[in-house]
Amino acid sequence: MRVAIIQFASASIHIGASLEILHNESSENDSFYCYWGNSTSYPGRMSANYESFSNHFPPRLRRLVQEAAPDVILNSKVQSDTEWVELRLRAFMAQMEKITFMYELISLNYDSISPGSALANELTTLLKNRNIDFKKNRKIIEILIRSYLEVYQSTNKFLESNNIKKLYVFNGRFLHERAVWDASKLQHIETILFET
Repeated sequence: MRVAIIQFASASIHIGASLEILHNESSENDSFYCYWGNSTSYPGRMSANYESFSNHFPPRLRRLVQEAAPDVILNSKVQSDTEWVELRLRAFMAQMEKITFMYELISLNYDSISPGSALANELTTLLKNRNIDFKKNRKIIEILIRSYLEVYQSTNKFLESNNIKKLYVFNGRFLHERAVWDASKLQHIETILFET
């Protein structure tokens, strides 16, 4: 069986937990380790407790991952098709023109993709307000939807091309976790989400 870990956050507790799971899973399975946190259009929050990584595996992290699973396949970049993302982004932004209240975000749907719940959560967290002026915040909404779509499509492509059967997702922005969850559930892949 092929197993993958998608890691968004870079706190040592997340990395430690993911390495332990990787070690256990790789003894019987082909394993993949994806570090996608900083390669999204809307990177995760950083704090004093987090280590900042660039879009590639830092040598120290690479060593730790390979010690946990010597045959692991590494992936460090969200890879989506720009045309695919732009087409859906335009469709969602057109739908946003008709939205006035937060609860209406649930109606966002295009091509069986529904980012409304993730968008509502991220906007409320980011703006600290449920009564949002959607027109005034159009730019941030566009960035959030773009980032969701990039992660959603990247997840789909990654899962399909590598024939993944089991997926672990580690702590990132809810927007990105939800994009991975939505894509993996569409493909009926066992998905385990770690959120702190």
